[in-house]
Amino acid sequence: MTRILRQHWFLAALMCVAIVGARFPHPFGNYADTFDTRWAVMLIMFLNGLTLETSRLFDALRRPLIVVVGVLFSFVFAAAFGYPASRLLMAAYPDFSVGLLVVTAMPTTLASGIIWTRMANGNDALSMVITVVGNSISFVLSPLILSITLGTAVALQPVDMMQKLFVVVVFPVAVAQALRRDRRVRERTLRLRLPLSVLAQVVILNIVFVGIVGGMLAMKENGGVMSASALLNVVVVVVAVHLLAVAACWAGGRAVGLNRPDRLSVIFNGSQKTLPAALYVCEEFFPAYAFAPIPCVLYHVCQLVADSWLVEWAKLRESRRVARCAEAGAEGG
Repeated sequence: MTRILRQHWFLAALMCVAIVGARFPHPFGNYADTFDTRWAVMLIMFLNGLTLETSRLFDALRRPLIVVVGVLFSFVFAAAFGYPASRLLMAAYPDFSVGLLVVTAMPTTLASGIIWTRMANGNDALSMVITVVGNSISFVLSPLILSITLGTAVALQPVDMMQKLFVVVVFPVAVAQALRRDRRVRERTLRLRLPLSVLAQVVILNIVFVGIVGGMLAMKENGGVMSASALLNVVVVVVAVHLLAVAACWAGGRAVGLNRPDRLSVIFNGSQKTLPAALYVCEEFFPAYAFAPIPCVLYHVCQLVADSWLVEWAKLRESRRVARCAEAGAEGG
């Protein structure tokens, strides 16, 4: 039990944060009002950028077409499946619809995609390149995707969003990577990798908590009620979108001739989405949609649970493949 809690403490904490924020929002109203999501997201991006080891990037950059495919998949598939799914939610749950479009337009995660790829024996160097390139250009692509998927349903200023996303998402990572050029910084970061990662996750929990508290207070002020069936509907939709993105990335990788390690990199980085940036976009650009952060949080939980299972499935398939090769070699001998 202790080992399970150590491995999945973030998911357990996320559930506690969601329950407390939803059930007891009033005592935390002042905290939510004074919490600055923008600076919190910048801190998370800085911490993740500081622990992002990029020394192996040049190995993967020798195959630029594969990098382009990986980055393209990371923006296209989730958004493509998210759009029709959001249409299903729009009439009854407009907040959820907007939140789903926001999270599926975001770049891949800065950490978990690389970790899952490495655990599944995939090409983690390619995963790293997709992560860095995707997040570096997200301040342009994410607003463009949202301008297409939201259309005229929601007022949107893409240029303003690009400028703010560059400052909040791209700039902190660039500063962190510049600091990593100093050998002493790299060594200290390596020693503090786990505490820095935990700190980033704690900040994410605060962003989620503040989002839920603010949404619940806004709902109570307007006399609204969130039903269990509404949450169940959005859970089903989010799970479906993520798994469809996984399947599309795997099929797309096979169609363009990627080998197994490259395909594993593409499916994890092509289907996962970064939560901090999504929550920032919801708060900064769609404040009228109080519950838009909920699909973002649910998507994050879904990708952690589903992709941890995918890692085990990939490792099992690889072990079976190795066993078959060994048997064939023995028979041939």
